[in-house]
Amino acid sequence: IKSEFFPNPFYPVTSETYGAYAITIVSVLIFAVGITGNIAIMCVVCHNYYMRSISNALLANLAIWDFALLLFCLPLVVFHELTKTWLLGQFTCKVVPYIEVASLGVTTFTLCALCIDRFRAATNVQMYYEMIENCTSTAAKLAVIWIGALLLALPELLIRQLVSENGDGAVDEPASERCLIRISTSLPDTLYVLGLTYEGARLWWCFGCYFCLPTLFTIGSSVATARRIRRAERGCARGNKKQIRLESQMNCTVVALAIVYGACVIILNTNSVFCSTKVSNKDFQCFSKLSHSFPPALFKASGSQCLRNCLST
Repeated sequence: IKSEFFPNPFYPVTSETYGAYAITIVSVLIFAVGITGNIAIMCVVCHNYYMRSISNALLANLAIWDFALLLFCLPLVVFHELTKTWLLGQFTCKVVPYIEVASLGVTTFTLCALCIDRFRAATNVQMYYEMIENCTSTAAKLAVIWIGALLLALPELLIRQLVSENGDGAVDEPASERCLIRISTSLPDTLYVLGLTYEGARLWWCFGCYFCLPTLFTIGSSVATARRIRRAERGCARGNKKQIRLESQMNCTVVALAIVYGACVIILNTNSVFCSTKVSNKDFQCFSKLSHSFPPALFKASGSQCLRNCLST
């Protein structure tokens, strides 16, 4: 019987049942909002010739990644949290968390690229909008973002393992497979030591690469862009003032996108800190369960697409 392998999280009713309902409701909302919003961004950018700028290409690239993340990773993550059983074996146990972390890298590098592009636009507004970015240049920039994000997340592949465990310790009960942070002893010595080092420094690695880097870069470049915009406002003709105001609004939207993304990463790091101190509090346990069920990459994939819609218009 399938229920023996995949226990029903909603019956019988226990204290964990309410958490299962909460996870299900939040997952449906994240999936619906994220899929709809990211498809809208991709369609708007792809079907409008005048919107094929480098900024909109970056946003469409981010939407493609987030769409794939929600479509392929969210169902597996939610099923794992509800039934305490991992589907599709060892390969997906390593790949799904890797894709989630790589998604944070894609967002980090995309934010940095957007900040640079906004600064270029503020430097010479009229020339920027008359300039046409060729496909080769755009593809090269997107390739740098993807390759950089995938390389930065590679250590995540070393610390995930599929582990068989019995829920109640009963002999007749079939063992369930869970995807946990655990380093395989079959790895070569060099990779094993690298995995141990990464596991110990994972909190600071994520905090530095996926929070400090985009935050500091966004703040610095946004301040520089705002100064350029103020200089341009003083010496521009009336016809260009509308474009300059638009640049100011887009600069603020990039900052807002960085804030939403930063908040998601803070959730991850806060949860990791409390887990390492083993705090026993019911409110924290509820927060911990939700943040583990929906990693920051999934929240970011659905929550930030409203701001990306503003940028792409």
